[in-house]
Parts: sequence; structure tokens; C-alpha cells
Amino acid sequence: MVCPLNIAPEISSFLVFSSSFLAFSFLLEKISLNIQTKFSPIKEASGLTQKSAAKPEVILPEIKHFSLKITPPNYTDKSSREQEKFAVSAEDGATLSWQISTNKTVKQVSLLFNDHEKLLLKAVNPDRTEWKTTRTITKSGFYQVNLDGKISDLYQIEMIKDLPPVICIQAPKPSTVIDFGEPQKTMLKTALSDDYGIREAYINATIASGSGEAVKFKEQKLRFDVNFNSHQTQYQLQKQLDLKQLGMQPGDELYFYVKATDNHNQETRSEVYIVSIADTAKLMQMESMANGLDVKPELFRSERQIIIETEQLLREKDTLKAEEFKKRSNNLGFDQKLLRLRYGKFLGEESESGGDAESTNSLSDPKDFSNATKITDAYTDKHDNAEDASFLEPETKNQLKATLNEMWSAELRLRTYKPQEALPFAYKALRLLKDLQQKSRAYVAKTSAKIAPLKPVEKRLTGDLTKIINPATQQDFKKQTDPYLSLRQTANLLSQLKNGAGLGAAGLQILRQTNMQLSSKAAANPSVYLPAVTCFRRILANVNQPKNISRQDIL
Repeated sequence: MVCPLNIAPEISSFLVFSSSFLAFSFLLEKISLNIQTKFSPIKEASGLTQKSAAKPEVILPEIKHFSLKITPPNYTDKSSREQEKFAVSAEDGATLSWQISTNKTVKQVSLLFNDHEKLLLKAVNPDRTEWKTTRTITKSGFYQVNLDGKISDLYQIEMIKDLPPVICIQAPKPSTVIDFGEPQKTMLKTALSDDYGIREAYINATIASGSGEAVKFKEQKLRFDVNFNSHQTQYQLQKQLDLKQLGMQPGDELYFYVKATDNHNQETRSEVYIVSIADTAKLMQMESMANGLDVKPELFRSERQIIIETEQLLREKDTLKAEEFKKRSNNLGFDQKLLRLRYGKFLGEESESGGDAESTNSLSDPKDFSNATKITDAYTDKHDNAEDASFLEPETKNQLKATLNEMWSAELRLRTYKPQEALPFAYKALRLLKDLQQKSRAYVAKTSAKIAPLKPVEKRLTGDLTKIINPATQQDFKKQTDPYLSLRQTANLLSQLKNGAGLGAAGLQILRQTNMQLSSKAAANPSVYLPAVTCFRRILANVNQPKNISRQDIL
């Protein structure tokens, strides 16, 4: 999953209602005539960030040598590293150690973080030319080096956030039903990944048994057959869930999810998956069939009778001769075929015999010889006939098609003398049929209620309106100040500086206010805003002498 760059909500609002805070910092060349020009601020900002990264760092001339040691936290399992530049990119919780050597004696050396946090360095030699300090970073921002009041450029601090583990369950499906005759087992396959390593992962399983108020829940943890001591960043795991060993019975449901923990104790859990065992005893009950909305009773009872006779055939198999067993199995297959054809009529399927027998015999009458109209009527489906049109919804049609497929599979095995293999398909067809029956139920309101007759002529315009008064709502609206007014004004002021015009005291105050807003954004997202802050502060330093302002800083 690709994560887009996150922008603060207040910046997003500004991009809609004004020229944009980034626009006046990075794209003033394009908006010198019209500050409402459309642009892509993130793209421009990233481009300037790459240009600034390519430039060498500007350090104070009093600094002879410096080094920065980065010690990553333990959860990353990375070794320490050193660099000779002030801009730093480190992991969340990393320890930074600065060592600065000056070419002359310095009274005080400090680091200024985000314009308000000050960290003093400690002198390690009597000459006060060697200084060092440490700090643990927990957020991004920027900082400066202060040597006896002389402040350096802005240096970026980028914190690499530790992301939680990612869980991707590949099998089974979110909802799985195990029908009669199928193995009461399911294979769980999942992929785990993390940026630094996974410490633990397990399956949280809950079994629900019973129904109504008598339902019971049993929760347990299932471990994978993998040792996580190596703390790898990726795992391909699988585990077979044996429902019998878990104590599940027909009608019970298994709810489970996978939970993973990384080296930084961040936890992630997957979505809940459901595995249920079909209750064949409930399918064979007649209670749900005896209701006033049983529109197709004969169709919904035939599949149950086929199952009963198939199970009876299996019980009597040892006492029957082979010929008798095959004959009864084939007869059951024929009954299954008739049932399948009757349901096929709901979907507009044809009879497998190639036409209606009665209509075919009627064509043999010598009086109908060369009667093309009667022949056409006998072998043509009149789909434009309103009586033949189907009123079934698409979802119902799809379930009917699935039912016919199960019936066909059961018929195939009954015709090949394999009634034991036909039972799972017959049970599944019956379950689909019962689901269809539940969906076919409808509610019809009673029409026998009698309502008192109204008297509009006598009652009209006779109500008492003396207690009805006009509503009075009073609300004080406070005028809201525009937080981005100074930004729009700054865009115009920078355009004036670009043309060589000077600024007054009011304009200088607006620039200082904008500098504070820009610095607060740079502290939260230095990779985007820090180059603009650096240019803006150079402009402020030379605002009284517009000729000394670099055109590149304004652009």
C-alpha cells in the first residue's frame, strides 16, 4: 500500500482559499502577476529539497572539525554510524552525539532546536576548543549551532518513524462454511512483514456454540510452528486448523484473527475471519417450512427427501445386492434430475428431452401438416411474453444457479453409484434452498383496521392559534480573523522586493509574523519547508537593503 504524503489540515485549507503557503515560499516567480496561479506545491517543494540536498552544508568558520554519531535504538538491531554533516536522518528514539572542534577558544557552544529549545555543549579540554553533547530524538525538526552568539544555518532533523507490522491473510476466505462430508479442517496462510523485525505472532480463536440465550464462547490462543527469536522482517506462515481438535460440533462457528508484535512492541491485528460447520440436523427440520409464506413448498421439500433416501440406501448397502443398490442409486439420480429441471425453469433453462412431449405428439396430427405457426409455437421460447418473464432478483438468480450446480454434482455421483460422495452436494443444495426460502419472505400489513372518518368541512380553520408566536432566535457572530492574511500580504511584499522596492515598518512586521508561521511548519515537516525557511531568513536579514537580496532566494 502506497502511503501519500500527509499534509496538515490547516495547510490543506490554505491551499484551497489562498495562493498557498508553499506558493509564496517556493513559486513566487510563477505568481508575480497573479498569486492565484494553480500549481502542485508538493512537487515543487520536493524539487527544492533535492536541490538543497545537493548543495554542501554551510558551517560557521570558527568550526575546525565536527562529527555526529548516530546510535540507533535496540529495536532496530542496527549498529552505530558516524557522519561529518549536521543534517541528520535517524530512527525514532536514536541517540545523537555531537563532537565539535573550534579553531579558537569559545566561551559557550549550544544547539538551538526549532527556535525555542536550547541544548548546551560541554567543554572537554581546558582550552575550550573541544565540545560535545548528546540528545535522543523523538520528532522531526531543525536546529542551529550557536557559537558565542553567532548562529549557523538551519540543519534538518528527519526522524524515521517505526511502522507497525503488516498482516496479509491469504487463506481462507473471510467467511467459510464446511458442508457435510467435507474435511473439518481449514488451512490458514498469512504473510507478516515489518520494517525492523517481528517479535511475536499468534492466532486468537473464539468458538461460539449453541444458539439464542444458550450460546457459549470459548477463547484460546493458537501458536504458529515458527520460532520468532530471529526477529526477521518477513514471515510466510501457515497452520492447519483442525476443527474437531478445537472441540467444534455441527452448527458451531469459529472466529479468529492474527495478531503480530514487532520489536518496538507495536501490535497489529487482522480482520476477523469466520469458519462454520453446517448443521445438517437443522437443515432437516420441518419447522421453517410450515409457514404462510411457503410459496414453493413442493420444490423445497424434494431435496430433503432425496437426502433421507440416500442415507437410508447407505445404511442398507450391506444387505442389498449390487444390482439392487445400483438401481436405487440411479433412481435417486433421476429424481435429482427432475428436481434440477424444475428449478431450471425459474432461470429459463430448457428441458433436456428437447421439447415438450405433449406439444410434440400434437404435431403428428395430419390436420396440422405444413402448419408453420404451430410448429414455431412448439419449439420457440417466447421471452417477450409477460407471463414467462422472471421476477427474481439478480442475487436470487445467482444463488439458484449455485443450487443447480450442486444438484448436478449430486446427480452425477448418484448416477455413477457413489451415493456417499453425493451427500455433501445434496446437503449444500438444501442449505442454499433454505436460504432462498428465508429471502422470499415478505411482510404484508393488515388491512382490516378502521379509522374514524375525518370532517374537513367542520374542522377546517377552527384551531386555537393564540399560543403560537413567531420564533425569535438571537445569536452573536464574532468576526473571525484570517490566519493566512499575513501570508497573502507577504506574497505581495516579496513581489515588491523582487522589483527592487523597499518595505516600511508595517511590511517588516508582516514578514516577521510570516517567518514565525513558516518556522512552526518547518519544525513539523522540515523536508518540505526548511529550504523555504532558510531563504526567507536571508531575505529578512537584508530587507533594509533590497539590492543585497538574492533573486534566487525570492524565487
